[in-house]
Amino acid sequence: MKATEAKQLFWITGFAGGFTTFSSLALISTEESIVTSSIYLTAMLVISMLVLTALRPKAKK
Repeated sequence: MKATEAKQLFWITGFAGGFTTFSSLALISTEESIVTSSIYLTAMLVISMLVLTALRPKAKK
């Protein structure tokens, strides 16, 4: 993969996708009850941390 392709992927999926996720979270937290919003936020954070932990590169010894 060329560096320009990697930059494109970063900006299109990473950066723009972050705005979509943030706006979805904002919408859910304003339109739903505090309990539903809290459950959604907690689940999103836990799942994100589990995925990041599973995909992190192994440390070299």
